[in-house]
Amino acid sequence: MSQGFRLVNQDAYQTALEELKVSLRSKLYKTTPEGKVAALMLAILTDDSVFQTYIDKELKGKMTKSSPGIKAKIVTTGASFHAKSQLANAKLKRKQLFLMYREIIKAQEELKEYSKHIAAMFNGKLSVPPGAYGGIKSFNGALDKITNRNPLDDIGDLKDCARMTIEFTRVKDMSAAKLFISRTKEFRNIEHYQSALKDRYSFGSKLSGLDRFNKSAQQSGYKDIKFFLKMTNGTIGELQLNTSGMLVAKEKEHVIYDILRDAKKGSDTFTIINMDVLNKVKHHMDEAWFLFIDSRVPSAREPLKIVKNMVNRLNLPGVKSLTVSAKEAEALTSVSLSLYAQGEKGTALL
Repeated sequence: MSQGFRLVNQDAYQTALEELKVSLRSKLYKTTPEGKVAALMLAILTDDSVFQTYIDKELKGKMTKSSPGIKAKIVTTGASFHAKSQLANAKLKRKQLFLMYREIIKAQEELKEYSKHIAAMFNGKLSVPPGAYGGIKSFNGALDKITNRNPLDDIGDLKDCARMTIEFTRVKDMSAAKLFISRTKEFRNIEHYQSALKDRYSFGSKLSGLDRFNKSAQQSGYKDIKFFLKMTNGTIGELQLNTSGMLVAKEKEHVIYDILRDAKKGSDTFTIINMDVLNKVKHHMDEAWFLFIDSRVPSAREPLKIVKNMVNRLNLPGVKSLTVSAKEAEALTSVSLSLYAQGEKGTALL
């Protein structure tokens, strides 16, 4: 299921870029969450030294020297055809995403109102993601997804930029909400796609016709119910339903997910050089994080010691990469499984 390939109208792009620059002339706006995102967006669009995060490793660091008034540029002389093609593709994707961003913001507003209605009907609690523009996926995060993590994806494959979550105390309320959502036009418009709904709690019955969307838990042990919904402007948004305990586990485990998604299949070790990921690890895997898991998830204590040593190594002065051994990857996986198993036990993590 894709939202389609988008052509870039250069006049529309230049107009939008100028509007972005004008908005950033306001000192007050630059201090807001939206202003900070806008500043980073502009840097990614106009400064190759920032944009190089999203290009092939062969070209990273190969820049012309900057001088007053002149920004550094990526050097492609002598580069392989693959590296040059990836660079051109990444440049196209950043323009496509920039032009699509306004539509995502509108879709987020609509999805929030839709979710509020569902939460009120079924004793749920709306969980708005943190961040600018009502919690949509960050511009840099979305670009990283379609350049570094999933380079074969097109802009139309980004279906989780507008996103909301509804939290439930009782499983039966969540099940009832799922059935109601499945009958709304926002879902009906795309229900013919197998990926339009993933129910990792397997509530779907043959009678409802939703059993084809039943899925097993992820390898980490995580479960949720995830809908893709088509908003009025055609943008596809993501709505997740989950229990309070599972969401606490997800919040604690997500940093482990960030680490393990850089692992390559079949390799014993892997190295993380993405500073966004490394900074997340340093920020989230602090003493409070380790104390929470040690006290609330007793079965994770032994692998937690291995993870602690790994993080201590990252926090040494001057360290700019993290090599994760097979033993450490296994320990991280073990902590994930224990967290989610505990998250399913009602209020065990609350």
